[in-house]
Amino acid sequence: VKSFTAGVLGTCLLPSTAFADVTNKVASSTALRSVKRAQKQLQDLLPSAQANDFVQVKTFLRTPPFVDVRKNCFILLRGGEDGPKAEELQATYKAFIGSVEKIDATASLGMRGRKIPDLQMSSEFLVIESTLNDFLKIAE
Repeated sequence: VKSFTAGVLGTCLLPSTAFADVTNKVASSTALRSVKRAQKQLQDLLPSAQANDFVQVKTFLRTPPFVDVRKNCFILLRGGEDGPKAEELQATYKAFIGSVEKIDATASLGMRGRKIPDLQMSSEFLVIESTLNDFLKIAE
């Protein structure tokens, strides 16, 4: 009886990877809605990027729903890690996050007084837009 109880308790108390996978799959629909909301909000970044308004770009990246886009994309990534397009999803996630980090770094440099070419932030915005669209196509 003691070994049976210990076995049942051990099974119930130890997290399993299957449980985590199911949790991410359940959370994926909410995460997908949030990422789509961030995608719609992304158009608000374009005027700031075109004007090289570094402070506004950094502020935009840190306000909801865009501030949570990395977390929500990661939930989608974990939910689809056993799917047929898992590698493609991983690659588009890395490309999207890399593009967000690039525009953030450019804005930081601009705020510190570094000369940023006029069209650089606009082109970085276009990369964010296209990589997010690619990620969402696969995630759906």
